Amino acid sequence: MIIQKIKTDNPTLKHEISDIKTWAYLGLYFSEKLKGGTALQYFRMAGEAGKQKESIEHLELALSYWEKVVETNRPYFDDIPLLHLGDRYNNGGDKRPLTRFSWANLTGEVRNDIEIAKNSGPTP
Repeated sequence: MIIQKIKTDNPTLKHEISDIKTWAYLGLYFSEKLKGGTALQYFRMAGEAGKQKESIEHLELALSYWEKVVETNRPYFDDIPLLHLGDRYNNGGDKRPLTRFSWANLTGEVRNDIEIAKNSGPTP
């Protein structure tokens, strides 16, 4: 990334650089997630096993970008309460009872996408 060449001790600029990196990694994450989801749906509809493998590869790469998002933001953000979502969301049967937001707290959901792809089969 070009942004990595900028060296500074200015805390405000460091935070802005972190934001730019976050957006870049999120873009890469969503790109791979969309490719993975598209390949998985193709596998489900056509039954082509190579598409399942392709889906898993894209989703694993998406996870690596997600982990970069977590790594980039951890020094700047603490977990924060998710009061605005209310109990219906927080206790709605999701895989995780999410009452606090942090990028790291959602990593399990990103990993779960890979498990979904691994455990999927063609649609009858």
